Amino acid sequence: MSQNPLDQRAAGGNLLPPPSRAEVGKKVSIRLFEEPAAGGGFRDLLGILESPTQVRKKDGTLHDFDPEKIFLWKVVPVA
Repeated sequence: MSQNPLDQRAAGGNLLPPPSRAEVGKKVSIRLFEEPAAGGGFRDLLGILESPTQVRKKDGTLHDFDPEKIFLWKVVPVA
């Protein structure tokens, strides 16, 4: 059995659709799975979704991500 959490999640049938243009401009939390060759484990992004593949963090930096690497994501309610 695969040790890749993305493969395990897909086998369980609980794939979430990635963020879409409908979520652009909203604050999101995205958990990405990194392959062992890239350091392995999970990486979290928190910020404003600028496009379906980019998040702007609080410090203003823009981070690209691969939607196929998303393990979990959600829109974060603004307090």
